[in-house]
Amino acid sequence: MIDKSRLPGFVRVETSGKPDLGELISMWDDIVESDFWEPGLTLLIDNRKLMQIPEPEKFTEATIEFFAENKETIGHACIAALSSQRDSFKYARQFQYGIRLKGSTAVIQLFISETQALQWLDHFCKVRDDQPAKAKASHIS
Repeated sequence: MIDKSRLPGFVRVETSGKPDLGELISMWDDIVESDFWEPGLTLLIDNRKLMQIPEPEKFTEATIEFFAENKETIGHACIAALSSQRDSFKYARQFQYGIRLKGSTAVIQLFISETQALQWLDHFCKVRDDQPAKAKASHIS
């Protein structure tokens, strides 16, 4: 489910049920091809209702490839993911490094607490968005 009601702040995506690799890629296609999408958008992805991923390595690799193939479309997106499964942190870290090595500038953090995820989105993404302006201003001087 994609909830755009908090735009321009962020888009909330809620997943549930049994994980399927094809559906994961389809979900990301739907997001980046939607009318609201623009590179660098802020997302909150709530995976707390998603069942255990059967082969997390395959899901991680496929998502890394999707982000690499769509790095211009995704841009410097700021993504907070919620998970109730502690094993998710291992794969989130692999995803973070993998997309960076493949040239993606998206930033993703994994949280158990929705409050912490929202605080991170609010604080980090605003700081991130202010950086280019500050860097350009200091470079011109």
